[in-house]
Amino acid sequence: MFSSSTFRPDSQPLTHFRGYPVYLATVLVAVHILAMLAVVVSPSFLPRWMIYAPGLQGGWFDVWRWIAYPFVHGPNLWFVVEMFFLFRFGSEIEKVFGRGTLAKLYAGLVLLPVVLVTAGYLLTGRTPLVLAGTDLSHFCLFLGICLLYPGAILFQSIPWL
Repeated sequence: MFSSSTFRPDSQPLTHFRGYPVYLATVLVAVHILAMLAVVVSPSFLPRWMIYAPGLQGGWFDVWRWIAYPFVHGPNLWFVVEMFFLFRFGSEIEKVFGRGTLAKLYAGLVLLPVVLVTAGYLLTGRTPLVLAGTDLSHFCLFLGICLLYPGAILFQSIPWL
């Protein structure tokens, strides 16, 4: 009745590109890079339309800002580190738990700051924080890998870490 197979279709790549597997994490990295390029091309209009700050710019009723704010990035070193975390650790989480779990985790990491900032605004009446970019959300994927593999050497190719 129960199979001992560990095959999970949800853990398989979405597709292959030139022989390389393409996971959901890879697609998310590509979307973040394209959004960063769009922000660089349009530095004045696009970020103002995408950032989330309750009480400012139309308030917290602008629902598109809830999912658009993570894609406001500037070209800097932290963006490169974030994309590495999302690609490397997001792919690993997707391989172990499946695409659906990664999608739910990523959605939670994107929506939790919105909920917390909105709650802070509703409780105090002041805008406590403006959300633009993912900052620590991608670092949480690294923490997830640390919890998944305690004691593992994650950066064996970089000896000085």
